[in-house]
Amino acid sequence: MNESDDEQLEALREAFNLEAEDCKLLCWDPPCKVAGLGWVASMSLVDAETYRGPSADLVLGNDDTTVAQALEIALEAVGRLVTIGLHRSLELGLEIALDLPTLALDQPGVVQMLGGPDAEQRRSAALRICTDRFDAVAAKLKDVFGLIAPRHLISWAALVRSLNSFERRGLSFIGRRPGGIMMWFEDGGLERKPCDGLDPRLDCRFRCDPPEFVTIAWGESDGLHYGLWYDDPSQPPSTIVANYARDSAETWDQRQPSMILLLRKQIDELMRNVNEPRQANLSALAAAVEAFVEPDARLREADPKSIWAGVRRPQILGDMGPALRPSDGDARGRHVDSRQRAAAYQARGFEVQGWIKRARAELAAGKPAFALVLGRELHWFDADDYREVGLELMVGAYRALGRDALAEIALVHHANRSLGSVGVY
Repeated sequence: MNESDDEQLEALREAFNLEAEDCKLLCWDPPCKVAGLGWVASMSLVDAETYRGPSADLVLGNDDTTVAQALEIALEAVGRLVTIGLHRSLELGLEIALDLPTLALDQPGVVQMLGGPDAEQRRSAALRICTDRFDAVAAKLKDVFGLIAPRHLISWAALVRSLNSFERRGLSFIGRRPGGIMMWFEDGGLERKPCDGLDPRLDCRFRCDPPEFVTIAWGESDGLHYGLWYDDPSQPPSTIVANYARDSAETWDQRQPSMILLLRKQIDELMRNVNEPRQANLSALAAAVEAFVEPDARLREADPKSIWAGVRRPQILGDMGPALRPSDGDARGRHVDSRQRAAAYQARGFEVQGWIKRARAELAAGKPAFALVLGRELHWFDADDYREVGLELMVGAYRALGRDALAEIALVHHANRSLGSVGVY
């Protein structure tokens, strides 16, 4: 597509953006040409105050329609809508007001058309490329983080690489994109160097992220990011976790073993929501994700499972408790314990010093559980007067547990927690 076509596509998008005093017609992305269908335009007509109103995926022309012809069709349709009036069109719905056919997602073969005639070829090629790159990515993760790369990263990287423009809009619609170490699967990603000599382990590591968290994806808002959770550097990751860094900064177990299965679950929940209109780009993404479910399962089967997957954890502030054995000591991990500690931290209570003293003594006696719980909580609480002792307890506990790679992540993070950005590349 040349520059002239790009300009016409943008003009086509702008044709579906109108504003009246009480209503707005919105089209965020240029229409896509879908083989066998025509130009598909996604738009919404909303109340200017509530931003509620009908959405639709409408078809302009047919498979032979050029972008210039699609623009003519769009201008004619918008003219009809203006004649009717935006407020009246809000009552009628977009299909009637614009007099354009709606994309029939329930019709057999339509969703497959959105993926394009080369979908299978793109997906196979992406899997092959990302599989070929895995060993180098795994070596990089081991060298930089001291951690084991799971093979299911291949399917997440391959999915993203394989998406066509329509499917990619589905990924944008749900606010997901690769992040952190997934850069190493990209063309030239392994050769990229951090800015200003910064440590690669700092990339996408927010202020309250625990050392066990290694980012692999971004979410839609409030610093939401997803990551692998490493309880023990000698084991593969135990699960996928999420953290809203600019909200509570708590880490939540997603209870899914891979990003492909997590995406599948999230998309299914969105598509089952009767209050949300069915989006063509989301349907296209769902089909693409489904195509990677079987390869993802094979990749997961090729890896050993972490011994810590699904274990019961102590309840701590910041939510995702560490994985510990009974022989590691008493973690004081009941809900009432963590609530009591939260109040004491907030009040700078005298009992905090008693807990720190007890944790140090137990750590010295070979029982690191309470030291790790306190260290992790104080890291998340992020108060100046507890920062150094929190690091001391956390690092000491990791070392006592043989989790030195996590101790090193904690140290480099502590030394750089006030960076202006979590993007170090």
